[in-house]
Amino acid sequence: MTNSVRIPDEQNIPMAVEAGFSALTFDGLVGLFATRELPADARGRIAAEVRAVADDATGQLLSPGGAAEFAASIEAQRAKIAAIATNAWTRIH
Repeated sequence: MTNSVRIPDEQNIPMAVEAGFSALTFDGLVGLFATRELPADARGRIAAEVRAVADDATGQLLSPGGAAEFAASIEAQRAKIAAIATNAWTRIH
């Protein structure tokens, strides 16, 4: 499991960090994209509806945030994957 936080229903699955692979810790990112022109009240309504459905149906650990947090999470994972790929490339060449 690559999550940084253990999922309560998955106690028997080892986490990447427990297996000695802390660099492979990634939390899943799920988000919606919209045009910048989407009014703030519409964004808020959509976000509330998505959270309500996700809280009720998915069994996931949610960390709801806004557009800035989502963009920062995407960039952090992109940079982490790029570093891993560069390291792997360097090792084989």
